[in-house]
Amino acid sequence: MWIDIVLLVAVILGIIKGWQHGLIISVFVTAAWILGVIGALKFCSLVADQLRDRFEWQGEYVPVVAFILIFIVIAFVIYLIGKSLEKVIEVAQLGTINKLLGVALRVTIYVFVFSMFLWLVNEAGFVSEEVKAQSRTYRFLQMFSNAAISFFDQYLPAIRNIFRDIEKFFEDLAGKADQVV
Repeated sequence: MWIDIVLLVAVILGIIKGWQHGLIISVFVTAAWILGVIGALKFCSLVADQLRDRFEWQGEYVPVVAFILIFIVIAFVIYLIGKSLEKVIEVAQLGTINKLLGVALRVTIYVFVFSMFLWLVNEAGFVSEEVKAQSRTYRFLQMFSNAAISFFDQYLPAIRNIFRDIEKFFEDLAGKADQVV
């Protein structure tokens, strides 16, 4: 039952955010998060070295500050590009279409994130068979996450083994727990 409630909340939030921001901003916000994290990971050590050299900063927090700064700069630039493009869309009077497509995108993203979270907690053994049986949406979410994992496995080789590693981690953890008992 809690699965259905959380899914309903995710869908409602997706509808609200999608309608508020529309497709253009939703795409650019998603890109800003993804590219911001990737860029911050890639350039973190370089910027941390610059912060140490130029400002004579010391300590373990310097890479964290560098990560945050890079993320904010990249995300802000991408967001500004999206806002500029959204103005063009508004001038072309495609606002309602933009909002409806934004709803579709945000709902899909929120359902995706929840289905992946549910997959993870299920792999960890936190979702009982009783909870699965009571849920009206569990099977859909399971199919959704399986399709997403299959897609990532096939088309994104950089993260191909992440899901297998997570499954193996929880299998090993369960094996160790059995040995203790």
